[in-house]
Amino acid sequence: MPFEIAYRPLLAAKIEHDYFRDLGNKEFESLPLDLQNLQRSKYQLSDYISILPTSETAALLQRHRCRIHPSSDQLLILASTTEENGKHRPERPLPDQATLYFTVHLRSTAFLSQANVPEIGQGQGLFFSNRFEHDSSSRLHLTQPLAAFDAAASYQAGDLVLDSANAPTQLFEAKTKLTPAANPDAANWLRLPAPPYQNGASYKTGDRILRAGRCYEAKSDGQHPVPPDNAWTELYTPTLNEGVSAADRVNFRPSQFTVSLASAPTSTFATATLKHQSNAVAWEKSFFNPHGEALQTLAIDASGLAPDFYTLEVKLGDGSTLPGHPLSFFLLPASLATAPFALIEIQNRAAGSSHALVDAQGHLQSPTFYIRFRKRHAYWRYLFHGDTSDYPPSDTGPLVQEDPQDATRFVTTEPLPLTTAPFSLGSFDDSSITLPAPAAQVIREADRVVSQTFIHV
Repeated sequence: MPFEIAYRPLLAAKIEHDYFRDLGNKEFESLPLDLQNLQRSKYQLSDYISILPTSETAALLQRHRCRIHPSSDQLLILASTTEENGKHRPERPLPDQATLYFTVHLRSTAFLSQANVPEIGQGQGLFFSNRFEHDSSSRLHLTQPLAAFDAAASYQAGDLVLDSANAPTQLFEAKTKLTPAANPDAANWLRLPAPPYQNGASYKTGDRILRAGRCYEAKSDGQHPVPPDNAWTELYTPTLNEGVSAADRVNFRPSQFTVSLASAPTSTFATATLKHQSNAVAWEKSFFNPHGEALQTLAIDASGLAPDFYTLEVKLGDGSTLPGHPLSFFLLPASLATAPFALIEIQNRAAGSSHALVDAQGHLQSPTFYIRFRKRHAYWRYLFHGDTSDYPPSDTGPLVQEDPQDATRFVTTEPLPLTTAPFSLGSFDDSSITLPAPAAQVIREADRVVSQTFIHV
């Protein structure tokens, strides 16, 4: 039977950037098709991030006649295929259990302000993988599912949680650094993409609310019955359980690294043990100084181990555990010496998995995976310079004076998307000052995220 060789999609990993996709507080999904197309045309994701295969992955793709197709908003891998009876199979299938790795690098640091990215410390990065088999809203995700609110947990500004992990109807974002609390109250948490319906509340035309997981818009001013009702327009069902979050942040370690014993300055003997997720010992070594001097560092050599999650435990000579251990981390591919901003892992998972690349007969499934970066919310702070003798104004509008002793500093009462429309600051003898929306540049303070704008008057 004749057959033809052609390149077909093996997989796609699509990156969604809500800072540009959304329209202020209005989510991309709620916009008419023409506005969606307009929002898409506003940016090229490749201006902000780049996605590159590791050298091991590049060689593997080349051996199996796969290639990366250039794209502005996704990682697209094509495979040389043969066609039989309308179905396609790779001409040179990837080995069972083969794993592809791609590094994500920042082209512009503005991305860290535009997107709701968790705070990333030294040696940390984001890890996206189809191993999690996260499937929601009929889409395949490389991010981990968002967690439900935990009354015993502490949170950082920008952290995302759901009201329920199994059947979420509301997404919450922490406004500030928070200690454990009984529930995500409105004073400390944003309700996304809109607040819940409140019986007896007065609404204005265009106000949006959530009810039973659906988003509605008020048709008129006044108090309205519980939706669905003729007083409301049903807009869409938001996708709540998706987006990059603190759950995607991991510790990275290269195949060779050192451990400092500064917290155990007198120890002359130590044993380092690397354990796999299965708890099996993958590597172990004892360290001592033959001259009886205290150890300064331990050299960990995991170059013979495959990239994966491991736990490092360091036992000192007196039987105690080195402070800060056990330490869980993801072991980077051998070609990476430092932690990237993010690492994408695509496993050639067994047929039957919702995230598999091929089916049981070896035919392409061509899955599209998603990584969604939700937009950043921040407190808007305005710092005024020049002739400020009339400050503060009699009416500060939606802003408050941040410091009672400083009438030139104003801040919004809660975090806002950086894409929201400008504010009008108060009344100065029947006039007002129009304040610009802040630039996409934020600073993480001790308890919150702030965007500062300097105004000369």
